[in-house]
Amino acid sequence: MKAIRRRYFYAVAFVSFEIVPWGLIGLLRSVFRPRLAADASQALAGALALILVGMPMLLIHSMPIQ
Repeated sequence: MKAIRRRYFYAVAFVSFEIVPWGLIGLLRSVFRPRLAADASQALAGALALILVGMPMLLIHSMPIQ
């Protein structure tokens, strides 16, 4: 059972670790490449959602690993 739990924590931490940079990339793209107002706000909202969900998930699942 410990092996399954450990794999779960590593898997979720890895996915969260991948989500946060994609959110940062999307945030930088929306800042440096202005689009139409509707597209820009939707891209910004998506990037911020990735960061705001991915960061706590990364922290919550990486703490027990350490």
